[in-house]
Amino acid sequence: FDDTGWGQVQGGIGYDGSLEKNLTPLIDSDVASIMRTTSSSIYLRHHFEVLSPDVFMQLQIRYDDGYAMFLNGREMVRRNAPRRIQWNSRSSGSRLGGEALEVEQFMLTANDGLISGDNVLAIQGLNTRSTDRDFLFQMESEIWQNLEGVSETPG
Repeated sequence: FDDTGWGQVQGGIGYDGSLEKNLTPLIDSDVASIMRTTSSSIYLRHHFEVLSPDVFMQLQIRYDDGYAMFLNGREMVRRNAPRRIQWNSRSSGSRLGGEALEVEQFMLTANDGLISGDNVLAIQGLNTRSTDRDFLFQMESEIWQNLEGVSETPG
């Protein structure tokens, strides 16, 4: 899929007009102009290079209200996403209060589909409705090389 014409952002994306949450410190790119009152979904892609499939990729995600994530076309994670996700899908649930500030962590490995070379995380961010007052998707990633001869500490 050619995504070279897509806009580029770094950091968290979203908008914050809520009274109960303060998402603003987590938002580096405001997407209110392209989502609010227009769409409850947004598409994101993250390209990254892996030199060896013997790596671990840790993802730390904050979100409001939901998302579906795919690694190289294979679904990895979904939160508050409908069973059959469409281009205009809405979140199947909302996150209240400080839930959006909580970090969820995931590990990806070659067993999950990480490959040597170019990899793509495709994310569909979901809001409960296009008129919702807030939206957030923030992801941080770290890649670690598997070290031979190193094992977990027992206990």
